[in-house]
Amino acid sequence: MSPFYFARVFAELVGEPPHRYLLRTRLHRAARMLHDGARVTEAAVKSGFSDVNHFSKTFQRRYGTPPSRYSS
Repeated sequence: MSPFYFARVFAELVGEPPHRYLLRTRLHRAARMLHDGARVTEAAVKSGFSDVNHFSKTFQRRYGTPPSRYSS
């Protein structure tokens, strides 16, 4: 199966492309960890982000608040 075909079938079945699904899933996991008291760097790395700055920008875009203030 080609990557293009996989992405098309995945989007049809799940309702969103694989990259968007993965990003949403990672951000949701990070949000749970922050809520439970994890530090921003820990939540970013354990959620699959290798760049904390990218994580912070993406998190703020999704949740409307920086990750450092999310758990407060």
